Amino acid sequence: MSKFALLLIVSMSMLGCSNAKKSFDGSKRQSTGQCINSIAKAGMGGAVLCSFVFPKFPKAAILNGIQGFVILTYSVDKYGTPVDIDIIKSEPLGIFDRAAIQAFSQYRYSPKHIDNTPVRDDNLTFTMDFKYE
Repeated sequence: MSKFALLLIVSMSMLGCSNAKKSFDGSKRQSTGQCINSIAKAGMGGAVLCSFVFPKFPKAAILNGIQGFVILTYSVDKYGTPVDIDIIKSEPLGIFDRAAIQAFSQYRYSPKHIDNTPVRDDNLTFTMDFKYE
């Protein structure tokens, strides 16, 4: 099997938050380092990503040189768990959907706060690009 570096570009856009784009490689749960700051500033904006899990790049996609993306819509409940995850769009259709949802369901957020009380945050989107070099 040829050597390659998996480059996962995760871009996040959430209602009330600026877009953030980061590049990651690896496969274990990762911390974004933003969680403690967001908890300390409760009530300032929406849910903030605290930790994530890298998706498994489908073997068939690797063998066939396929790259793509999945755009998800979701909500974050008051416990910081993504819920009501749906696919808005994926390219190529169906290739990365399962990997994206399986990984994304393990993401954890610091929930949105109103008056220092955690609340559900709705109508969020997340784009997961599947690329390798």
